[in-house]
Amino acid sequence: MAGAKNHTGKGKRIVFGLLSYLIMTMIAVVFLFPIYCLVVKSIMPDSQLLQSPSLWPDFLNLEPYVKAMAPEYIAYLGNTILVCAANILGVCVSASFCAYGLAKVDFKGKNIAFGLIMATVLLPGTVTSIPLYSIYMNLGWTGTLLPLIIPIWFGGGAMNIF
Repeated sequence: MAGAKNHTGKGKRIVFGLLSYLIMTMIAVVFLFPIYCLVVKSIMPDSQLLQSPSLWPDFLNLEPYVKAMAPEYIAYLGNTILVCAANILGVCVSASFCAYGLAKVDFKGKNIAFGLIMATVLLPGTVTSIPLYSIYMNLGWTGTLLPLIIPIWFGGGAMNIF
């Protein structure tokens, strides 16, 4: 009797496992379908894009991908990778140092410093955009990647510190 009961429990686990994988697969298909549509629409010819919706192109149009491999786009991609890598590194280093100092080191005015840092979260970006632009222009940073990289290295932003 004990063996039959154990066998039934194993069957239930297998059925439950199969059902859970089936449900997860259906959910994955639902979430991945927009990405599939994006890729298919990117290789469709322009004439087919404006027709009735279809899930497969009549023929492959790889011209947009060829255009994307132009040297100026490759340079833009390099700039993006540079800014992202510098920001990831800068946020991890500077925000962790600031957060460690606020969390573990006791100093006079610690609560005031933390309050001021957290108060900057309340400032909308539009309020600070013109003063920041003036600062960057006076430093000669306009037209360069420096405003996107250097400020992150000096604190990493209040939410990152928090």
